[in-house]
Amino acid sequence: MGANVLAGHTLPVFFSGALTHREGTFPPYFSGANLGSQLGVPYMAVSDPTLNLSDELGLAWYAGYEGGDVQDSIYQLLSTFTRNVGTHLLLAGGSGGGFAAMYYGDRLGKAASTFVWNPQTSISHYAPESVRSYFAVAVPGFEFHSDAFVNEAKLTEIGISSKNDRFRGHRLLYLQNYNDWHVRSHLGPFLENSGLIYRGNGLYSNAQNQAVVVSAFGEGHAVPNKEIILTVLKEMLNPHRSVRVIYNELIATGTLPSEFSRLPLDLRESWGKCLPASVTAETDAAKQTVKISLTNMVEGFGGVTLTVSLLKGGARVAVSGRSGEIVRVFDWVEFDAVKVDFHDGFGHPLGSLTVRTDDITVGHESSRKSRVFVYGSCVSRDAFGDFDGLELADYVSRSAMGSAFSRPPGSIPSIDIMRNPSSFQRRMVKYDLEKSLTNRLKEEAFDLLLLDFIDERLPLVRVNGTYITYSPEVQRCGFAPQQDSVVTAGSEDYFALFERGFEALLEIVDPTKICVSRAYWAEADDRGNPLEEARLVDLNNRILDRLYDIAGTFDGIRFISYEKEHIVGDSGHKWGTSPFHYVADFYKQTRSALRVL
Repeated sequence: MGANVLAGHTLPVFFSGALTHREGTFPPYFSGANLGSQLGVPYMAVSDPTLNLSDELGLAWYAGYEGGDVQDSIYQLLSTFTRNVGTHLLLAGGSGGGFAAMYYGDRLGKAASTFVWNPQTSISHYAPESVRSYFAVAVPGFEFHSDAFVNEAKLTEIGISSKNDRFRGHRLLYLQNYNDWHVRSHLGPFLENSGLIYRGNGLYSNAQNQAVVVSAFGEGHAVPNKEIILTVLKEMLNPHRSVRVIYNELIATGTLPSEFSRLPLDLRESWGKCLPASVTAETDAAKQTVKISLTNMVEGFGGVTLTVSLLKGGARVAVSGRSGEIVRVFDWVEFDAVKVDFHDGFGHPLGSLTVRTDDITVGHESSRKSRVFVYGSCVSRDAFGDFDGLELADYVSRSAMGSAFSRPPGSIPSIDIMRNPSSFQRRMVKYDLEKSLTNRLKEEAFDLLLLDFIDERLPLVRVNGTYITYSPEVQRCGFAPQQDSVVTAGSEDYFALFERGFEALLEIVDPTKICVSRAYWAEADDRGNPLEEARLVDLNNRILDRLYDIAGTFDGIRFISYEKEHIVGDSGHKWGTSPFHYVADFYKQTRSALRVL
């Protein structure tokens, strides 16, 4: 233990992952000393007693051995400690240590919080050589089986819990590297059973203060850097700190990296909307090769992997194995069809696509386009055009949430709608004054409601006991409000009206059909020119953060979060330069996300 423990404090407890080198070392083996010292708080480190049984064993998951009762012993130790000392425990570990932290966190309930990175959630489904070594020590005499489920059943038989397929503890933050093989073998099964809801940008969470965050930490089984781990540990020392709040701060400060386009997604229900439209085949007589390319598909999107086969008379004559590459080159062989088998980022089979070389016919009938209702601004509207799979159902803008769902104000003689030059501007003012959004949402058929909050920079005005949006179009109408009737964006009254409006929206639209574009003001354009005063950009982005937090408290709402390099102004944008007129990649990312929501 690092120091004396005081009642009422949170005590970090560290569990070790696999030992890579044991030569010249002897148990016990502790980890977490560097982290504990940098945290500057007392801490506990736990050594796995099963490692004492063999010099060749590097990993035992703190699960114990036949007749050893290790799991119950460690649980009793931790339970007695927190009960007698009166401290909250913060269990932490990565990989195999993550398995242990989750197991004991699940059992300890409200007495502990849990923070893990790239954990195993099933002992038997880890690397076979490591599992075999563990079985040789923990279950001597048992014939190790090639079927992981047989081995799992044996551990259950002798009283060892070898699966964390759900979590019933107090608080959980689970970080996972996006291209680690653990995504398919360990995270996927956990998500299937946990009931966590996908919120966008790699975040899965529920109302029980549990969250999984899939992000980019490197290649393969790469761990989050020390800054991320220390930041999370410091935040979680407060047992009342919500994991969603911690996640939002990590994103807002840039501490947590994001690679949205390559994050693994469960595409089983939405794949029909985003299946590539065609496959092309090109031959090179000089090189004696054939190149197969998939069109209308972003490489790496959703972690999708492909197996590409060349067929002759229905038989496979060449195959290029499972990977995310959308262009494959084969040595020349006679073939009459190309077959592509798809799997999503969690390894779920998504079906296949077949193209015959004689007529280049795709063996898939595309689903109808998804109809998207946009309530927001040009930030969302500009993502639509003549694009496969997406259709704009309706578009309502210039009507802030606190106004759109309030009562109509009745006649306002000082407003002359016809002062606006365009029919679109006149229509948006009319919609806001008449509160038309509710009826349009009820009457229009759509698959998804896309929201953005960029127009929430517009003030509200109290008129006739209700509210209207004081947009540039309303100002152009000749309306001049009394100063004390204006509700400024970013004020507490404004946030309260926004939340009330959002709750009214959820009474009309199923939250699972709602997606929020997590857009921010850009600081500069693609030439490096500032777009607005830094103070104003920061102010509006802090307002947006508060609005996203409010929306995120409602279950079912999903978010589209953007890579930092896409929150950049377009110096040649069709509407002119602005902190929210972005480069083309921003809108491309919006479309890619919508196709799988």
